[in-house]
Amino acid sequence: MELREKTIEDETCTASFITAKNNQKQMKTYYINILLIILAVNSWGCKKDLLNVKDPNNVNEENFYKTANDAVLGTNSVYGTMYRKDNFGWVYIWESVLTDDERWDSEGSPALYGGVASGIETALGSNSYVRRVWNASYATIARANVAIAKIPAIEMDETLKNRLLAECRFFRAFMYQRLLMRYGDVPLMLKLPSEDVLLPSRSNKAEVLKVVFDDLNFAAQYLPKEYTGVDIGRVKKGAALVLKARVEMSNQMWTAAAASARACLDLNYGLNNSYSDLFNKPGTENLGESLFEIQWGNSAGDFGSQINTRYTDNGEATTAPGGWNWGQVLQNLVNEYDNADGTPFVLGARDVRTDLTQYQNRDPRLAATINYEGSDYFGIPWKRTWTATMYGWKKYTISSAVLNTLPKGTIPYNWIVLRNAEAYLSYAEAQNEAVGPDPSVYAAIKEIRRRAGISNPDLPAGLTKEEMRNKIRHERRVELAGESVRFEDLLRWKTLKSALENKHLGNPGVNWIISNWGEFRYLWPIPQQERDLNKNLTQNAGY
Repeated sequence: MELREKTIEDETCTASFITAKNNQKQMKTYYINILLIILAVNSWGCKKDLLNVKDPNNVNEENFYKTANDAVLGTNSVYGTMYRKDNFGWVYIWESVLTDDERWDSEGSPALYGGVASGIETALGSNSYVRRVWNASYATIARANVAIAKIPAIEMDETLKNRLLAECRFFRAFMYQRLLMRYGDVPLMLKLPSEDVLLPSRSNKAEVLKVVFDDLNFAAQYLPKEYTGVDIGRVKKGAALVLKARVEMSNQMWTAAAASARACLDLNYGLNNSYSDLFNKPGTENLGESLFEIQWGNSAGDFGSQINTRYTDNGEATTAPGGWNWGQVLQNLVNEYDNADGTPFVLGARDVRTDLTQYQNRDPRLAATINYEGSDYFGIPWKRTWTATMYGWKKYTISSAVLNTLPKGTIPYNWIVLRNAEAYLSYAEAQNEAVGPDPSVYAAIKEIRRRAGISNPDLPAGLTKEEMRNKIRHERRVELAGESVRFEDLLRWKTLKSALENKHLGNPGVNWIISNWGEFRYLWPIPQQERDLNKNLTQNAGY
């Protein structure tokens, strides 16, 4: 099941048209002119008197949620918010640039994205990236709140009712976790927008976390393990458990996190046989280890992923991709991949600009994830002409031969938000922190390395807790590279400062590194535009 949202946006309110598509990619479109009374593009920018205006020509929150079909379509509208540019349509897929895995396209202008995390640019509350993440998160929350408030009163099958509520509560929890990780204490909005506090203050993190855990526990109880037919593509039970483990690890709740991750593993999703096929092979969407994906399309008029446009080269034909090359992989990440036999890679005295032996006999995930000089890019040798770092992303990209047959911006590969490999990694991390490197920790990491194709997937015996921690963090980095997971990992590990201060933003000929990254930047500023609208929003320290 593919769920889309196309929005007409101004600076105050958003009108939404929700498109539902079945798993055969047939363009069966339902346009719903719903005034779902979501928060403005600028969160609480709408005034209450505007929300109370009734338009007899439109379906609104008072007369829409009456039938089971209304409940399904209302839930679809929550999914629809995930396709906004400020969510997975654009912004979320760029978060690798906020880490030591990637840099922005120009040494001279790190842009808003790099500036938020690096401190090169003064990341004030006026930073548009800071504001867009806040607004998009609350837009999803507001739409989920409407569905959560209205669906219980509908006379319908109770199993379906609980499943739809579980889906909405999953997305509300997802967005509150996103907000907590970036801003700290945030306003807790749980009612209909027309009933909630117009100028809310920031709620204590513990209060917000309680709602997140309540939502995820409900989701884990009522979401199905799998879907069939037109419902394929909806969020699975395992996704709620993996997200719950993320939240618990972010709050050092190690025993609970291990239990959540283990509960997902016990559902037996397993791991797909091929690592690379997860990201670069049509027909593998929503299968096996995938727990939730953003459902991109590939037909004219459809709403497709922009990953190729943003992340691949534009230059000469032999580079193949045909994009703008905004996100460029760093040598630091390339060095992280082990040798093919599982031993650590050592760059040594090699000149990274000329010595191509550095890419030989490496962890197969390197070639599946990153383009480097001479690597196979869908049958064409990749060239580094248009990247200052000498590398680009291969994961989620598509060959020019296929790209040229599609309308612009309609890359067919889904974006995997959560997958079962993370359950293995999260279990290993949480169990190691809770009790140490017991056999179950070794087994979980071995399974990840075995699927990757490493000839000797076993870790050395007798590792200390700290040594195992480093091994797990290494595996998490290379397994999930380019999937917008590392930024939150570095935040919760409190290692973002050291990672960024060692981040070389160009090739060895470009002496440009981040320095003097302030500790206060572990939290972003509250968007100034929101504070201008709401005098009750206090600012984070340092801004």
